[in-house]
This record gives sequence, C-alpha cells and structure tokens, in this order.
Amino acid sequence: MQYDWKEWMLPVNGRPVKVYIHEIILSYSRKKYYCSSLSITTADIIRAIASAIEYFGGIAEEIVIDNPRQMVIAHNNNGVIRYNDEFLRFCGLYGIDTVPCRPYRARTKGKVERPFITFRSIFSRDLR
Repeated sequence: MQYDWKEWMLPVNGRPVKVYIHEIILSYSRKKYYCSSLSITTADIIRAIASAIEYFGGIAEEIVIDNPRQMVIAHNNNGVIRYNDEFLRFCGLYGIDTVPCRPYRARTKGKVERPFITFRSIFSRDLR
C-alpha cells in the first residue's frame, strides 16, 4: 500500500482552517481510503493507517511512504534509513515493511499522488 497526505485550507464558518487529507491506497487493487485530521503528527498518521487497515479488512505486506519527519528521521543517499520510533513500533506491531521513497523522488509513489490532483481541481472549483 501507499500513504500520503496533503494539506488544504478550507473555509469553516467563514474562516480558513488547515485540514490534512490522508490517503492510503492499495497498490494492486487501487482501493482507496481517505480520512482527515487537523494536525499532522505521527499519531495522526498512525491513526489514519490503522483506520485504513480496518477499512480494507487486512494488512498489506509493505507501505510506500515519503520521508516526512513524522515517519523517517533520516534517509541518507547511501541507503541508511533512521525511522521515527513510534512509527517503526506501529509498523512492527502489524508486520508491515516500510519502503520510503528515495529523497526528492516522490514520484515513485505515483498511485497515491494522482488523486490529489483531482481533489485540487474539485476543491478549487467549489471554493471560488
């Protein structure tokens, strides 16, 4: 599966509010799960992925991710990866292998990036 998030500024009671949209997509079937949060902490990401696992009814063997500090502390060019302890414990609990994209190479998880382009066009049109 692949995971990503995007932040959106949405009007709530006439005031802009930053909302984070989480997307988890199964790489083979392309089945998608979306949820939102008002912050983007490691706990928010773990809740989103755990909710997706419940929604999908099972666990994928691996998860393809970017390299945000909530999940990856360091990803050196020589391939050494240091994970956020809380995120690594979560993945270990579920037996999920993590596959972070190479730094500055997010396009390797294109399946999860494409729907956000659609979101952007829908939200932009509705907010005008």
